[in-house]
Amino acid sequence: MSTNETQDINREKRRKRRVRNRFLSIMVVVLLVAVIAGLGGLGYMKLSGLKQSKDHDDKVTEKLEELTGDETEIPVISEPDTTVSAPQVDPLEEALKAQIAEMTVEEKVAGMFFVTPESITGVSVAVQAGNGTKEALDKFPVGGIIYFKKNIQSEEQIKEMLANTSSYSTNRIFLGVNEEGGNVSSVSSKLDVTKIDNAATLGKNETTDATYEAGKTVGTYLQELGFNVNFAPVADVKTDSGNTLLGDRSFGSDAGVVANHVAAMVKGIEETGISACVKGFPGIGSANKDPEDGLSITERTLDEMRSTEFEGFKAAITENADFIMVSNVAAPALTGGEYIPSCLSKDVVNGVLREELGYEGIIITSPLNEVAVTDYYTSGDAAVMAVSAGADMILMPDNFEEAYYALLAAVLNNTISEDRIDESLLRIYKVKYADMLVE
Repeated sequence: MSTNETQDINREKRRKRRVRNRFLSIMVVVLLVAVIAGLGGLGYMKLSGLKQSKDHDDKVTEKLEELTGDETEIPVISEPDTTVSAPQVDPLEEALKAQIAEMTVEEKVAGMFFVTPESITGVSVAVQAGNGTKEALDKFPVGGIIYFKKNIQSEEQIKEMLANTSSYSTNRIFLGVNEEGGNVSSVSSKLDVTKIDNAATLGKNETTDATYEAGKTVGTYLQELGFNVNFAPVADVKTDSGNTLLGDRSFGSDAGVVANHVAAMVKGIEETGISACVKGFPGIGSANKDPEDGLSITERTLDEMRSTEFEGFKAAITENADFIMVSNVAAPALTGGEYIPSCLSKDVVNGVLREELGYEGIIITSPLNEVAVTDYYTSGDAAVMAVSAGADMILMPDNFEEAYYALLAAVLNNTISEDRIDESLLRIYKVKYADMLVE
């Protein structure tokens, strides 16, 4: 064969390959994202931090070769009047689906829990992360750990603790804290960082500028310490002037004002790379008591909530808040008259928050160790009910291992489908790995 003939053949192959790539480019990128650690310098996009087995990498590589091999023949399309659009595929989403597919059921279930360090290590007060934490995360690769004042001794100590915890986790782990401002500030109450005003004070300002800056301030020092989730802001409206439950944690009694400040705080926090967790849906501004003290009820009607309580959460949804926390307050107007903690109710979690308000982010329960839950449900029952209701993450069950094994059993016996767990994990992972897809 002559040199010219060889060149002609090669050019034809390249032309066919270009045509083929118009249809397969997105799929190829997806697969490259999933195997980039093994394929290194291909250069389209990368998703670092996804730790996959060699077997999984080999499978993906085989699929990649199948899709892009020279033997694949694609019909040539010559200057059509109408073009065929490639399917719209989110490469990050597809890569994460592949990652989730490689996980065991045990890993998947553990990834839905957001717990204290003490609940998995067994220590009385955790102030460091060493072999005990590593062994605990190897056994229970939970999705997140929340820290409180008692866990913070110094800047150096908490930085090391969070860094070690992160390094011990197979996949990225949420490291969260309550840093609302004012008195509800686990970090600023222990460390020399810039303190911000409470929500009530911020809500009195004519503009939301100070609230936005407060969010940026908090997000900045949390990020520098190693946290990645802030359980703030509170989006509740003080609908009952006699209600003392919220104290100075609410931006006020005017729904519009609250909504504007919630949006500003979420924006400020999340611009720093910290996920905001907005709490506590559907609103506790009229609740008769604190869920920490027993059965907590709001008798507000659905129409009242739609016009008032929901406004702050709708603002958070518009601002793409990463998390919304559903409270343990019972709202019988939303549950057909049933007095059930909102985070355990499908009517509230899936019906109102997910379907009516259109929230697509992570839905997390309120702490399931509150009396409003523990007086009526076991840790296992509460966990299964929460996930059945539509929650993506379970926060602080009273007994973590009981909750974990009950949820695992529910998946294994198909009371809850594995697909349902995968849906939640995808939402969780899309937040955890959002910054990993780069051009």
